Amino acid sequence: METQKIISHIDFNKILDGLSNTYKEIDVREMEMPLPMITIVKELENITKIKALLVHHHRIPQILLNDLKDSNLKIYITQIQENYFQLLFLNS
Repeated sequence: METQKIISHIDFNKILDGLSNTYKEIDVREMEMPLPMITIVKELENITKIKALLVHHHRIPQILLNDLKDSNLKIYITQIQENYFQLLFLNS
């Protein structure tokens, strides 16, 4: 089963709309390394309390995604602009 998927912004927003604001949103774009990864991992520890985590990031965090490849999370990624990505981590 594919757990990570890059999708269009339109499809990404459809998924968000279906969550009816039952997700937490964080912005790690201005954080210095390694704070983005630490912040995301800390928030994912609480993913059972929320349906999803929406992350605003300046890039696709490949190391984090590789670390999560065996998790039960579904991960959707969309590019908004150059150096601006949104990642949605869904508790499946």
